[in-house]
Amino acid sequence: MWVTGIFMMKKTLFCASDAGGANNLIPIIKWFQDNGIEYYVVGSKTTRLLFENSSISLDSRGMISVEEAREYLLEKKVSSLICGTTCYEVSERFLIKAARYLGIKSLVVLDEWFNYNLRFTSNGQDLDCLPDVICCQDGLSKELAIKEGIPEKILEITGSVYFSDMFNRNQDHKKKDNVVPEFLSNVDLPVITFLSETHSTDYGHDDKGGPLGSYIGYTEKTVREDIFNILKNLNFKCIVIEKLHPNDLNVYDELGDEHIKWKTVKDVDSSELFLNSDMVVGMRSVALLESVLFGCNTVSYQPNLKGEQVCTAVNLGHVQCCNEKTDLANWFRSSINGKKNISKREVLFIKENVPQRIYELI
Repeated sequence: MWVTGIFMMKKTLFCASDAGGANNLIPIIKWFQDNGIEYYVVGSKTTRLLFENSSISLDSRGMISVEEAREYLLEKKVSSLICGTTCYEVSERFLIKAARYLGIKSLVVLDEWFNYNLRFTSNGQDLDCLPDVICCQDGLSKELAIKEGIPEKILEITGSVYFSDMFNRNQDHKKKDNVVPEFLSNVDLPVITFLSETHSTDYGHDDKGGPLGSYIGYTEKTVREDIFNILKNLNFKCIVIEKLHPNDLNVYDELGDEHIKWKTVKDVDSSELFLNSDMVVGMRSVALLESVLFGCNTVSYQPNLKGEQVCTAVNLGHVQCCNEKTDLANWFRSSINGKKNISKREVLFIKENVPQRIYELI
């Protein structure tokens, strides 16, 4: 009884520096709130707004060293650590290393189906940032992680936290009146959403590559130009909503002409956006899966792709990948057919009670 009392005095620490990690931790934190379990949250400038919009307060905006992380864990009497993933040397890495040193159990929730090795190394070679448990979305995710050298013994298939939660919320949305974002109010045109990413920053725009690897053959800047020119050549009247990645710090000139209205947005609710979209074009963002689950006609456009195909929505067989402008033009012509319905049976990464399963693991 005494040991249980001491444990209950301690708290779980959540940490997410990237948007994907935050989106996967928020449903778990909400489950903690609903069950009266105390916790702390460490975030970043990128994830602060995501947490605050979900009524989750940050205790800290991050760590800059393992020593600072160790002191924080001791000061807060943290008993367990749940993190998102990141490809950068930020708080998650420092906290996982400090937790291992202090004997605190750590767990990481995956949000993508690629770059496993890159998420758990601080030097590009050794897997020196591995937690005690890694939660995989499905069997494919576990298989791919093992292929990249992640030890099988620490991999657990839990289902995707974010997509399982989002699928259930989507069912609730269907029962309610649809909320229309202000930038789409009084719009009587087909809505095309373009899911931008930070490829020019991460992978460069030429053969020199970038901090996350070699040039992949295109950037978000070349893709946005292609989309505009293709729609212009098709003489297609529509509104394009360009949704920037939360980490994107660039300023873009809005495109458009007498037929095409172009609006660039950033911090918007993706659920509301997809509920009001007729077509969605992305590159390899995991949000393409979210779009599919909302019933949108969805495509991956990766012109002149170099290297392997890592778009999860493509690899799982849910969307087509276009590598040429003519392919994307043909897709636009054939995709003005309204929404589609998708069954939970079609997606193996959607499971019941995922936050509770993760709580039991930690």
